[in-house]
Amino acid sequence: MFITETDFSMLIKSDNLESVIRSNPAPLESAINASVSEMQSYLSTRFDVSSIFSTTGTERHPVLVMYCGDIALYHLHAAFAPVKIPAIRVERYRAAIDWLKMVARGELNPGLPAIVTGSSGVNWGKTSDNFYSF
Repeated sequence: MFITETDFSMLIKSDNLESVIRSNPAPLESAINASVSEMQSYLSTRFDVSSIFSTTGTERHPVLVMYCGDIALYHLHAAFAPVKIPAIRVERYRAAIDWLKMVARGELNPGLPAIVTGSSGVNWGKTSDNFYSF
């Protein structure tokens, strides 16, 4: 799994997280999986998401870990109390999505591994001049 419960220590107090998951790790795992899928949907057009989200430990991109946790916490709170999502969760979720959109548009370059295309990949650019005679 890309992030683990210990990665949440910088995002939420452990007793607050425990009050949400109530000693049942299944909802947290579901929220993490949803978070990774959501992030992949933004990043997959430009980056090798298989490589990115298969990393573990210190090999992971720290901003991705943080935003993945923020997105997971938002979904976790939304599942248990959709009317009472803490404002900080909404703000951090929106910040994560805004960052992902900027990365997807190419406005930010977080230094993630790009998609590698082989010889059958798309080649962009002009290959010859067009000449039209009437």
